[in-house]
Amino acid sequence: MLFYFTVTNIYLSTLNIVLLGLVAFMSVPVLQSYILILAKSYSSKAVDVASSLNISAFSFGIVGGSFLGGVALDTYGLRSTMLLAAAMVALAVLMMLVENKFENKRQK
Repeated sequence: MLFYFTVTNIYLSTLNIVLLGLVAFMSVPVLQSYILILAKSYSSKAVDVASSLNISAFSFGIVGGSFLGGVALDTYGLRSTMLLAAAMVALAVLMMLVENKFENKRQK
């Protein structure tokens, strides 16, 4: 969302993109580890499948985000991509909260 406000300044935009890239790619190993721990808690045989599905989900997210971003860019302009990204993050947080609720119920 910060990029929405820094898009008009090339230096701030560049810094924002670099920081976004660092934060985004630092989350991948943490999420992969969580998925593997979760899969192992269900079945030790599910670890390989969970690992491949997790990476496939990342790839699907890249494709879907690129497509939706392209449509938003073409239709509404550059700033609309940041608003779309914020909406996608909000959806991801909502999904995470729902998953966390189900996981807490399962552990009880």
